[in-house]
Amino acid sequence: MDVQDSFPRASWRGLSSGSDMAAGGGAVAIEAAEDSSDGEDEFMRLFDAFSKQPWDEELKQKINENEMRLRRKTREQARRKRELKAMVGAYKQKEREFLARMDAHKKEVELQEKDLCRKIDALSADNQELREVSDQKARSNLEASERLNDAMKQCSESETRVQFLMDRIISLLSANNVDPDRGQNNIDKLARVVERRKVERDLLKQIEEGRQQFDDVRQQNTELNSRWTEEMSLARKLKDQLQEVEERFVNNRSDYGAQGSAA
Repeated sequence: MDVQDSFPRASWRGLSSGSDMAAGGGAVAIEAAEDSSDGEDEFMRLFDAFSKQPWDEELKQKINENEMRLRRKTREQARRKRELKAMVGAYKQKEREFLARMDAHKKEVELQEKDLCRKIDALSADNQELREVSDQKARSNLEASERLNDAMKQCSESETRVQFLMDRIISLLSANNVDPDRGQNNIDKLARVVERRKVERDLLKQIEEGRQQFDDVRQQNTELNSRWTEEMSLARKLKDQLQEVEERFVNNRSDYGAQGSAA
């Protein structure tokens, strides 16, 4: 019988090929190829020696041991391959979960950005309206202040004139107390002057109330302007924080993508 027919060379070829296929992929495939190549060289060396000395039982024993060792390596490599596949699957699952969280976070950030933009637009519109109202009130207050100054000036002149008239009436009453009719006429004039004086005092009171209202409105305008300034400052801070979060999100996603590609 031919020595080559007495030993299953083809079975070893299939075993070696199956070992290479089972260990395919990444560093495991390279290591498996090297181990299989070394084992095959050793096996072929022993097989060539056995073909020349088929009666050598020691060679046959070594061939069997070598084959068993190679089979163990093949099983170990297959086991390692399964473990690595499981690890890759776990990492891919973590990657999908991470991307899902990042997408959800991005949507949340976009919604917050839209909400902040709406608030900023509303604040800007309110600010424009407040500015227009404030300008209009400022013009009205300026006109009222001018009218108030004119009225105060007229009141001062009227008060001076009334005082002059009262002094004159008193002097006339003193000089003409012998004439009852003329005295009564002077009394009537005095009553009219007193009544006019009362009207002027009421007018001065109204003017003072108007001045107080003017001061109150000016204080309200100052408070509204201060409040608007604070709200605009807060809106700018929120917008800056939102931009910072978006930049961090983009950078983290880019870094994670680069790490995934390298892995």
